[in-house]
Amino acid sequence: MYDKLGIDPGEKPIALEDLPNLTVPEDLAAVEDLIDTLQECRESAETELRMRHRHGTRHLCVMAEPLLDSKGLPVKPRFLVQDVTRGRCRERSMARVQAQAVRQEERALEQQRVSDHLQAVILPAEELARLGGDFFKARRLGEDKVLPAVGDAMGHGLAAAGLMLQLRAGPAGPSYTGEPARDLPELRFPAR
Repeated sequence: MYDKLGIDPGEKPIALEDLPNLTVPEDLAAVEDLIDTLQECRESAETELRMRHRHGTRHLCVMAEPLLDSKGLPVKPRFLVQDVTRGRCRERSMARVQAQAVRQEERALEQQRVSDHLQAVILPAEELARLGGDFFKARRLGEDKVLPAVGDAMGHGLAAAGLMLQLRAGPAGPSYTGEPARDLPELRFPAR
């Protein structure tokens, strides 16, 4: 009992009235209710409390009953205390992991919703399957030069179309910067 409450076994026994001094402030009402149930109502009580311990806060499951004299007056309480700190820590960790998973799932659903909406706006569903990654583009480079670009982002659907849009934008650089088109590298991407 001393170990669970973080008290040196050489100290005097703990008085019932000392329990609030060992309890975290948020659980004071539960301690006061426990004491009142034992002393005033003279009934057994069960609760969970967080106690300040020399090794940190401990979660204790407390079961107590009053020992009564021949006149029915409380003489002293009898306690059974179980340290449930490890279990509560696991529960908090699991709750954090579950909350994170829920947030990730919500984020994925929102991304899918936006993707579906954009897909519906851009192309009707029956045309999406035919959407490919082929492209061609011609960009004027000054008065008498043109930069032709032809390419294929392999595949079909939104992924191929997205890659095609990125590749198609590449040849536009020289027309904005004035750099020679011959300096553009040939882009090759591995097949997926």
